Amino acid sequence: MTNLELAVSDPSRTLNEGYDSRALDNYLTRADGCRVWDQAGREYIDLAMGGGSTILGHAHPVVVEAVREQVGRGSIFASPHAAVHEMGELLAKCLPWFGGFVFCNSGSEAIMRLARIARAVTNKRKIGLFSGCWHGSWDGTLVEDYTGPAVRPVAGCKSAGTLSDVVDSIMLLPYRDSAALSLIRENKDDLACVLIEPVQGSNPSDGVGDFLSNLRHTTTNCGVLLAFDEVVTGFRLGLGGGQEHFGVHGDLAAYGKIVGGGLPVGMVAGTKAVMEEAQRLGVFFGGTFSANPLTIAAGLATLRQLGLGPNVYLGLERAGRVLRSLVNHYCAENALPAHMVGAGSISRLVLSGNEVRSRRERDMLEPPLEAQARFYANVKARGMWIGTNRIQFLSTAHGLDEVGTAADALCASLLQRSKREV
Repeated sequence: MTNLELAVSDPSRTLNEGYDSRALDNYLTRADGCRVWDQAGREYIDLAMGGGSTILGHAHPVVVEAVREQVGRGSIFASPHAAVHEMGELLAKCLPWFGGFVFCNSGSEAIMRLARIARAVTNKRKIGLFSGCWHGSWDGTLVEDYTGPAVRPVAGCKSAGTLSDVVDSIMLLPYRDSAALSLIRENKDDLACVLIEPVQGSNPSDGVGDFLSNLRHTTTNCGVLLAFDEVVTGFRLGLGGGQEHFGVHGDLAAYGKIVGGGLPVGMVAGTKAVMEEAQRLGVFFGGTFSANPLTIAAGLATLRQLGLGPNVYLGLERAGRVLRSLVNHYCAENALPAHMVGAGSISRLVLSGNEVRSRRERDMLEPPLEAQARFYANVKARGMWIGTNRIQFLSTAHGLDEVGTAADALCASLLQRSKREV
């Protein structure tokens, strides 16, 4: 009997319908490889992987040893150190279309600095964002479309406490829609840059290459900088990230997560012309913990491991493809209203049988949040740890056995959900 058959046939493995936010199973105490353990001692296959940061798995011995060695030499200098130079040389090989790199401490901070650079270099105010985007917790991009038509979204503040005039510095664009290109052409004199995730976390898809190419062509012709938010995709879809994967390069990009080897990090990369102009204009880049020695040590160790050969990324892509194929085949075979989308080792389950092109469409088609919470609690009860953003990341520590077990848990939960709704 397979794991899936056992899960479906054994009622004792179904979800406890209640969910107590104070329960011990909400707190993790340990992580190793592709597994995590909660405070009650329960073990899970981790599909959150530090929000995608730990691409080599948790506590990878090479990364652990690099950090251990560095902490004995000092954990913070607040001054330049030799390892940063090494990192710069390695980044130049991974991202040869860029000519300068600036470190900070989170993806959100990297996005903030990217916007500052774009505005300074172009002497224009507005940043173009796409509906359904996520660019971190900085007020300047914490917006979403709540009222506008699909082809002309209207930005509104996503969080209480955000100043309402933030929306005046943002132009929200429809995702994967040619209407976005028309809006860019109409507003080129006000747009400092257009910022996009190569793969949108809220609706990850590998079929966005043509749209990204058209976006690059349009921004170039309009004199608008194109910026990529590679906080998630950077070094995950390949050493060159989403830009290498899709063959479309930006003028600026923000990075985080993997480039820090699991430690707090942010990084802005830019073409030589853009970064030299930013430096000439005196754009501020400083920060006490920026490029701290521990982060750089972990990041160097991680990138060197990822660069050992093509099989690293081939294995990650295969694992992601197998996960999506198993789930989608089961949904089709059992007429379940769900499907899994993704790119490389990034996946997300859509709780609808309809194809979705944007987060807006996804939110319209998926069940209410309460029903989604019950579903994911069921998946958790079957031994899977999935983050609150529902994005599922695989690492080099996930073998095909773990991928198959994860698919079993997702499919069993989908089947139970379907039976409950009948």
